[in-house]
Amino acid sequence: MEEVIKLNEVDKYNKLFGLETRHPLVSVVDLSKATRWPEHFKVNYGVYALYLKDTYCGNITYGRQSYDYQDGTIVGFAPDSRNCSWSRN
Repeated sequence: MEEVIKLNEVDKYNKLFGLETRHPLVSVVDLSKATRWPEHFKVNYGVYALYLKDTYCGNITYGRQSYDYQDGTIVGFAPDSRNCSWSRN
């Protein structure tokens, strides 16, 4: 069974992608500057997350539903969003 990453802190998200944390409560990141990028991971969000997707960077599965989104869409997650999977393929 795949391990679920519990993202309860902004810093933990930033470390997942090798990014610097400048503030403990808020982070604006450009994932093109990430120094690490996991191929596949499953997340349980403990923080609010809002993504502006201006390019394809992978697939999102939330629960049993796979989401098809276009470039330039906004994707949001609230705390306790469980079993959200990201995959780069």
